[in-house]
Amino acid sequence: VALLLGLALAVCGEGAAVPSFEEPSRGGLIRPDSPGNNLMFNFGASDVVETFGSTGGRFLVHFTKAGPNAVPAADVDASGVPDFVEQVASVYEEVLTKYQDELGFRAPVSDEGLADNGGDGRFDVYLVDFAGTGDGHYTNDKCSAGNPQICAGYMVQENDFKGYGYPSTLVANRILGSHEFFHAVQSAYDNDQGSVIAEGSAVWATEAFDPALKDFEGFLPGYLENPDRPLDQPLPGAVDPFSYGAGLYFEFLAEHHGADSVRALWERCAHGA
Repeated sequence: VALLLGLALAVCGEGAAVPSFEEPSRGGLIRPDSPGNNLMFNFGASDVVETFGSTGGRFLVHFTKAGPNAVPAADVDASGVPDFVEQVASVYEEVLTKYQDELGFRAPVSDEGLADNGGDGRFDVYLVDFAGTGDGHYTNDKCSAGNPQICAGYMVQENDFKGYGYPSTLVANRILGSHEFFHAVQSAYDNDQGSVIAEGSAVWATEAFDPALKDFEGFLPGYLENPDRPLDQPLPGAVDPFSYGAGLYFEFLAEHHGADSVRALWERCAHGA
């Protein structure tokens, strides 16, 4: 057990402080509501995009109430903000509290100062229609000129989960938010460590956030059906079940050495090590 942890930590070097982002490494940044953007998942030109800030003040949710990208209209508290939007904001606050305050991970890098940053330095979540082709993803849109492995970005996720098979929108938001948001956390350390550690530790993070969710268990066959495969060799293909199933390895580290072992691994992977 100790040897396995030592080997994992030895893959990466010592951690270092997060650099400043006074000068973004690339220009032309675009978001799903940027005029004329050509993103695959975006708001339409005629969409009236509104925003809602989370109660904790760390997230800004972008949404529309009409058209293909419309969020569910239900608004029990008659606040004028759809319940789905409030739920998304609440879930992301809960996820960040778990990762940063309880597990000690870095918060995602702020996009404060970017010309196209969603309006301010809060982490942005855009709700658009994925039409069944996916349910959400994290995107880097600014990396440090001095350390291109550390990046800031934003979330784009499904606007209503209709036809997706989740038992509820709350379960869907908790699974998606905890997994994809952990990629934003990873980008505060190193955005280019490979799919096994990126996807495997994100699956672990969902389990650490809420063990009642079944995402972790659903991915395990991808690992258990390939027991002879080295941890540093993902299977070929865009969606690699071994990388996601490797969440089992990170759960092993956490159970035998504590959750700090996963955080220590990311700290030693910082800055391209």
